[in-house]
Amino acid sequence: ICKNKAKKGLLKMHEGVVCREVLDIALKTAQENGITKLDVIVLVIGAYSCIHEKELLFYFDMAKIGTIAQNAVLKIEVDKNLTEYGAEYVKEIQGQTSG
Repeated sequence: ICKNKAKKGLLKMHEGVVCREVLDIALKTAQENGITKLDVIVLVIGAYSCIHEKELLFYFDMAKIGTIAQNAVLKIEVDKNLTEYGAEYVKEIQGQTSG
């Protein structure tokens, strides 16, 4: 599956979309919980997610600029029990509140 997508040139866009969704979820969750500065976002990906970590981290570094996550680190964990293609989720965010 991944090799076919790489030939079509779709993987880079895939990481960009996943990155944007991860960041959106983290920012929304932070806002809902009074977090004003995100330090860590933990993303869990499945064994067959076909996500290229280096590309995802590249997109994350670009997307977080100017947000409360601008100094945050994206940690990626692999869960071999997630076997569906595209299975990923935000497991945890860590940050600071202003109060």
